[in-house]
Amino acid sequence: MTKSRVFIYGSCVSRDAFEHFDTDRFELVQYVARQSALSAYTRPVTLIDPPKLESAFQQRMLSGDFESSLQAIVPQLSGQTDLVLVDLVDERLGAYVLPDGSVITRSVELVSTGVEKDLPAGSQHLPFGGDLHFQYWSQGIASVGNLIRQHLPDAAVVLLDIPWASIDDTGTPAPDSFGLSAADANALYPHYVQAAQTSLDAHVVTLGEHEVRAGSAHRWGPAPFHYSDNVYGYISETVERHIAPRTPAAEHTPAACRSTSAVRTAPARDEGSSPMPNLIIAGAHRAGTLWLYKQLARHQDIEMAPGKASNFFSRPDALSDKAALEGYSAHFRDIRTSPWRGERTPTYFWQTTESGFGVPRPSTPRVIKEALGRDVHILLSLRDPVTRAVSAFWHYVANGRAKVEEGIFRANPALGIVDIGFYERHYRQWSDALGEEALHTLIFDDLEESPRKYLGSALDAVGARDYPEFWESPMVARRYNHHPGIDAIRRARPVSTQEIIALAHLYERDIRFVQELTGRDLTAWRDIDALIERNQAK
Repeated sequence: MTKSRVFIYGSCVSRDAFEHFDTDRFELVQYVARQSALSAYTRPVTLIDPPKLESAFQQRMLSGDFESSLQAIVPQLSGQTDLVLVDLVDERLGAYVLPDGSVITRSVELVSTGVEKDLPAGSQHLPFGGDLHFQYWSQGIASVGNLIRQHLPDAAVVLLDIPWASIDDTGTPAPDSFGLSAADANALYPHYVQAAQTSLDAHVVTLGEHEVRAGSAHRWGPAPFHYSDNVYGYISETVERHIAPRTPAAEHTPAACRSTSAVRTAPARDEGSSPMPNLIIAGAHRAGTLWLYKQLARHQDIEMAPGKASNFFSRPDALSDKAALEGYSAHFRDIRTSPWRGERTPTYFWQTTESGFGVPRPSTPRVIKEALGRDVHILLSLRDPVTRAVSAFWHYVANGRAKVEEGIFRANPALGIVDIGFYERHYRQWSDALGEEALHTLIFDDLEESPRKYLGSALDAVGARDYPEFWESPMVARRYNHHPGIDAIRRARPVSTQEIIALAHLYERDIRFVQELTGRDLTAWRDIDALIERNQAK
């Protein structure tokens, strides 16, 4: 029998559960632990060296965290992985954001070395469960999801949502972990699980709090996440029963993997047809598209494909590559009955053939027209182009793809930091291909001033029905597009006044265009003094 190859990205919860898997059916190919999604998402740590540990395994995990090694490991597993097993327990102590935007996971191993007291001045601890941690982490887990989809497209992803145990199998209260009790932890994890499920497009295996017990004789000692054997047995039985060897993950919907979202059934697909979206959040990058995506995904009549959809329509061969087309349509296979089926790729809006600030890109709107016709709604969210460019620059600095010393104008043009702000050029290519009636333009200022007004404009644009309960969620007020870890660098080495003035002059025509297009007074977008103050905030 061919074995299913398993990659674990998580903690002892996944690793201990794997020990209960049938060794005739499953083999472990890689294990990454002690590495938060924040660390995996950001640049390697260079300001300090990883401390030395006696355990070879602990040293490897700690060094991997400093190296943000997940970014290199996942591509190496391409074609060698059938199942990705994930849990979030190693997130529990939060993370440190260093002054250059790099991140160190606050793991037990890190704490044991005492290195925390020697971190560079300006380092910031983001505690697990805090708003800043969740905002930053949400982007990290989305990046991990994109990485897995890009390099392991046929692998099933299973997320373990196992609550911490309050008592062990003898009835004795389980100890706290670094002052965090089971009750406290179980109150903090649900938001993270929901975000991870969406970003990873994962099946979720879960148990109720009353169904878990800590293991009194666990080999790693007492802890609320060191479980009794029957918990691991449930996990292994569920995965073994429903994840078949060498079967692409897209072909599975494990019935016993109890998901946090309701199960929906879709009608059988006609032979040869491919389910496709009729709603696309196309950009602009760094202008609120992630927030908009997460809000629309909660609407009763709208289903959004998990995460970003891999820039599918930006590929010139997208529709002729049958495997790629089938992979893309798999995002929508189970949501065909919803009135609105959507996806978000915030660089779709960026259209250029030749530019001193960008690189040639295929015509995304023409590919979309060929694939979807004109019966598609395109949502655009536009932000004042100067601040958008500055935000994009710091976004790429945080990700290690741009360097502070380069500045905005010398950064890699393939990133589109400057070029995406030429809104008129991009908009005209979209309107020429699909017609202006397909395009709906939102203004980022509204999101900053009134999230409800901004979201209401989006729902009105596509004609979605109004449900009173939709507006009751506190998520309406939550923001997702902030990089708190980069704030120290922004304060120490802000974008220069000259760069801001140059950007303002570059974008004068585009600002006038958006003002005429929307009928909005965008005087603030041209106020150079205000732009300098906003983008050099101390």
